Amino acid sequence: MAKRKFRIEGGHRGGELTIGTVTKEFVEFFLNNDQTENDLITHLQSYEFEDPSMRIEGAPHPTANKDYQPAWNDIDDIEHLNNAWIDGGFTVTEVKYSSDDDSFEESIGETVVFEPHQLYSREAYHRSEMYEVTDHLSQADIDEHVKPVLVYHSDEKGGFAAYYVETDGEDFDPVKFCYSATETNIGDMLECGYYDRVQIEPDYSCNETDNKGFYVSVGYLNLKWHDFRELYVEGGPRMVESWDNYDEMLEY
Repeated sequence: MAKRKFRIEGGHRGGELTIGTVTKEFVEFFLNNDQTENDLITHLQSYEFEDPSMRIEGAPHPTANKDYQPAWNDIDDIEHLNNAWIDGGFTVTEVKYSSDDDSFEESIGETVVFEPHQLYSREAYHRSEMYEVTDHLSQADIDEHVKPVLVYHSDEKGGFAAYYVETDGEDFDPVKFCYSATETNIGDMLECGYYDRVQIEPDYSCNETDNKGFYVSVGYLNLKWHDFRELYVEGGPRMVESWDNYDEMLEY
């Protein structure tokens, strides 16, 4: 039987989102001096555009290296995501078969909306207040793991990553497709796709979007409780639990 190929896509809103470490002075200035979100965006863009006239008076440099002129998406040592928001839905389209995953193949079937299972979701939340000592968090934990962070999101509209699935002639089975996501204070982003328990890396070859604005926030993120993507390796405890939940869903 001839092979068939299907293209799965998320919605048409999303964008690039980064989470990175900045100085505590930078975070505290923009939390406690009645600065607006637009003020913070303008101040950050002053470094990207190398235009000191755009800077907010008295605002600290975002990083410890005062000679560094960072673009916002360079401050990304914790997370760097670029995809659709998960609340935009999913579609699948059969495309002309090709062994090449680097091109947007010609559609040969109708585009169908479907609701896949979410295999897991990583939490990447920050808070505006510094953490305090509790039964679950010591001062040593705070000193080592709590980081002042900048979260920056470029809101985009258009086409994002595609996930290609090949079959040996069978129809696409929506039950076999599931996805992972990353949850942040600014939005929940689509990450990886899976089909028949095999991970599919997102294909960005035809990513084309228009910017609709920016969202930015500062605060504190506890790396001790952060769900790094490296925790979800195939065969690891997080993935085993995720697949067990998936099997329970199928049985139900």
